[in-house]
Amino acid sequence: EQKALPIVAGQLVVRSGSASDPSGKAGLAGFTAAMLDEGTSKRDALQIAQQLEALGGSLGTGSGTDGSFINWRSLKTQATSVTGLAADVVLDPSFPATDVERVRNDRLTSILQQKDSPFQTAFRVLYSAMYGEKHPYGHVALGNDDEVKTISRDELVNFWRTSYGPQNAALVLAGDISMDEAKSL
Repeated sequence: EQKALPIVAGQLVVRSGSASDPSGKAGLAGFTAAMLDEGTSKRDALQIAQQLEALGGSLGTGSGTDGSFINWRSLKTQATSVTGLAADVVLDPSFPATDVERVRNDRLTSILQQKDSPFQTAFRVLYSAMYGEKHPYGHVALGNDDEVKTISRDELVNFWRTSYGPQNAALVLAGDISMDEAKSL
């Protein structure tokens, strides 16, 4: 609880990051996280963005080595609505096929851009050299172009189904919110 500003922030973390990527599917956890806000059975990506804008909230998704996340933030007066939108995104993503290909292309572009960065190249080489290519920590969360190209929509859906459940997650709320309000939310 922090009453200095009338803002509530939330983050749902799951213990499934790039270290959970199956062999031959480097980048699956990150790709899955990137797809969460691309649409649900009730809203497409544009509707999600428009509703967030109308509420003055923000929402983001991502993945690292040991976990993936969805985070959101809003004014306290909009916390219920923005948290509800975040819940829809994490509990009911639709993984639209056309958006899968668009996000795949975005990720492949990011991989290509990383190859132009000495710093990012050093991390790719370091992880592989330190842990070995077959070790869960042997690749960066973004994956590599050969494997990201082969990830199917069904694999994204399956990773989400097996990783984004209450047995594998923690919800963190902070800001202008009491424990009772957090439990209600």
